[in-house]
Amino acid sequence: MSYQSCCCSKLNTIISTEVKTLWSTSYQSCTSWATQAVQQCAKWSWWLKWLCVLWQYVLVVVCLIWTTVTNVFWTLNAYASLGTCWSGMSYAVWSLNNILRINLANSLALGLGVNTPPNPIAKSGWNLSFNDEFTTPVLNPNKWFTTPQEANPFPLEPYLSQGTAAPFYWDASAVHTSGSTGMVDLTIELDSRTFPVSNWGGPILVSGQPLTWTIDRKIGYLVAKRKETWGEFLFLQRFGFFETRCRMPQSKATWPAFWMWGGMDWPPEIDVFEVLTTVSRTRFMGNIHWGADGQCFSHGQHSATHLVNDISAGFHIYGCEWDSCFVKWYYDNQLVRVAHDHVNHLFEPMRVVINNAIDIMNNPNDFATTLTPPAAFTVDYVRVYRR
Repeated sequence: MSYQSCCCSKLNTIISTEVKTLWSTSYQSCTSWATQAVQQCAKWSWWLKWLCVLWQYVLVVVCLIWTTVTNVFWTLNAYASLGTCWSGMSYAVWSLNNILRINLANSLALGLGVNTPPNPIAKSGWNLSFNDEFTTPVLNPNKWFTTPQEANPFPLEPYLSQGTAAPFYWDASAVHTSGSTGMVDLTIELDSRTFPVSNWGGPILVSGQPLTWTIDRKIGYLVAKRKETWGEFLFLQRFGFFETRCRMPQSKATWPAFWMWGGMDWPPEIDVFEVLTTVSRTRFMGNIHWGADGQCFSHGQHSATHLVNDISAGFHIYGCEWDSCFVKWYYDNQLVRVAHDHVNHLFEPMRVVINNAIDIMNNPNDFATTLTPPAAFTVDYVRVYRR
């Protein structure tokens, strides 16, 4: 089977599954909302109660009619574009993503879990290639680097923002495990340190003296590694399924993320999620970054924002499937987005990173007053699978 035919076949399967979900959950959402509304009506006096119930039934009929119209529209759009398959791929994916958006909204209306239980470690059709369940009293040193500097073959300075030192540095002491909880906390903590300023490893001197930066916050950062008898190396993988179960920080001004980027170059990058708690704790982003024409440091990207319930109130499962045709994002085991354009530029094996950070994009000046240390980003497990 050709690459194009294979991708079209996969997309057809996805659309068929999600259209069935669309029709079933849409009507369930209407009736569930009606049931809740009628329960509220029961609190009123008898004559107001019956007027209220009658009005709710009118609204249910409107909901069902509107649902039918929109479902027919998106179903026809998705299937019609597949008639031309490869040439209609982008439009089919766009239609599919609108169906997925409706399905997610319906699932949330039907009570998608506040605290989603963990998945079994065995995943049908997949082989586990890397995992950490964080059940040991200390972080497993054979599985993780705790700073980007450890994980790179070239020097990396403390994170820079517009030519100046960012308000944080990476440090293993901001990674907390207990073993008894089976969790790891990636925190943001006050701990002032002074760093020399260098340019690709060479010190910068001012009047003959080394230039330094003082940075007062440290953050938790993990990069997957593989331990061999002859040394420690980045864990790298091309294609697969990447999954974590975690709870977002309740503090504002944080930037937790679970993501992959190239073993030697940037881009490419796939963000399973990024959350900017300054903006909201009821949404997360999934992104891909690629080098234009496949070139490093020549940057293109596209992203999508998914509206959910408060993801700092409990644990949720975030997953991403990456293959040669698509990147697919999952929230609590439900497919929420598919990307096809530019996936062919994601051609090299990538490292796996999960970290906390300070949101300096949306909160560059007053994060010191809105950030509440330790702002823990709590991770239950990280798992990577391959076919």
